[in-house]
Amino acid sequence: MDKQKIRRYFTIGVIVLLLLVVARFIFEPEILKSGWHTFIRVFSFLIWAIAIAYFLNPIMMWLEHLFKFKKGKRALSMVIVYILFLGMAAFFGAVVVPIVVSNVNRLIQNAPVYIQRADDWLRELLSTPWMKEIGAPDVVYGWLDDLNTYIMGNLDDWAFATAKGAVGFGRGFMQFIFGTVLSVYILRDRERMLRGMRRLNYAVFKPTRAERVARGAERVNYIFKRFILGKTFDSIIIGIVSYGALLIIGAPLALLQAVIILVTNMIPTLGPIIGAVPCLLITLLVDPAKALWVLIYLIVIQQVDGLYLGPKILGGALKMSPFYIIAGVLIGGGFFGILGMFLGVPVLAAIKAFLDEYVDKRLEERGIDLSK
Repeated sequence: MDKQKIRRYFTIGVIVLLLLVVARFIFEPEILKSGWHTFIRVFSFLIWAIAIAYFLNPIMMWLEHLFKFKKGKRALSMVIVYILFLGMAAFFGAVVVPIVVSNVNRLIQNAPVYIQRADDWLRELLSTPWMKEIGAPDVVYGWLDDLNTYIMGNLDDWAFATAKGAVGFGRGFMQFIFGTVLSVYILRDRERMLRGMRRLNYAVFKPTRAERVARGAERVNYIFKRFILGKTFDSIIIGIVSYGALLIIGAPLALLQAVIILVTNMIPTLGPIIGAVPCLLITLLVDPAKALWVLIYLIVIQQVDGLYLGPKILGGALKMSPFYIIAGVLIGGGFFGILGMFLGVPVLAAIKAFLDEYVDKRLEERGIDLSK
């Protein structure tokens, strides 16, 4: 048997094996979830280090280009970057987190009062003649009783989840510290690590294949860097603007709502909708009269972000229709939770870019033009 046939059979065997593995994960997703959670728990400090280095690297490189001298500019750039980074982290941990935790505790402790107040306000609204004419009271009262039963039945669980989250935050803080220390070495030895990966690439593959792998890695890096950094910057702007706007409106627990908007805005397309639900629910419970203003603001900021700010920052990094973006969010979220909802989109964008390149190449080889 010649080498070509052996290579063909080997390729077929690998493809069949991969298909079987994918099928196993599809029909038993709990295996994949369990393995993912174990991986995250074991390598969390390394994930933190890579993530921090990935975020800080563009700023460090930009500072290095600004400095005209050669000797010591890497060290100076890293010092400036880490002072800014640790300063922001300290501000967030010392100011933002305690207020958010206090808001959550206040929301849980005063939930019965908020529910009763919202119930009185809603019943007064439903007692108006035009509401009675359309039969709204009976329907809304049923929803309200179900919601009240659900909230009161889950208060203890939410309080326990808050305490568990505080413990998890402490563990995550230690992982963050170790990851920050390790990220210093990653940024310091950046060129050496890249050179090592380049050497490995050309040692494993033939030159033509190694070139394709290098180009593919550059494309993936561009997609992820443009999306992750751009989406983070976009969400921070939206969170800061939201906090100021909610203070002007007089919305209750403005900082907590702004943090919810900031975090959920990281999820493409569906994030603003996901974030709007808890914000409106909080406003309805604490101060129902402000709910309409909060709703109007959420609609306005979503349109501004979707039509102007987001495209301006992200540019053409994704080049995907809303269908693919929503599919990436749902598939990633189904397998890997919140992190999967965020990273599923750039992963799908990278896969789509490679598929488009492959299809274009095959059509060009066959002389088929489907551009018209």
